[in-house]
Amino acid sequence: MSAQGVFLRRADPPAETFTSIRTCTLHADCRGVTMALQDLTDESVLKLYESIRKQVAADIELGSKHRLLGDTAKQQAERLRDELDRRRLRFTPIDWR
Repeated sequence: MSAQGVFLRRADPPAETFTSIRTCTLHADCRGVTMALQDLTDESVLKLYESIRKQVAADIELGSKHRLLGDTAKQQAERLRDELDRRRLRFTPIDWR
């Protein structure tokens, strides 16, 4: 399953405040679905982070002074990185240049 195909659907938002990530920038068909990072498997969190890392690398490879990924992607990657650190998982850091 691709990283973009992993969604957690909730009828009602949880009472607790979770670090969540809006996946619409990662998958066009999500229609505003949010997921609690704590509820995802290690593999899913890694795949989401890796997806952003690959998009950033492709963006840099284009060589344009303008970037397709901006602050929102950075914020999402930061939340994912924090979760990966919390779980003590290994990952390749994103080179934002």
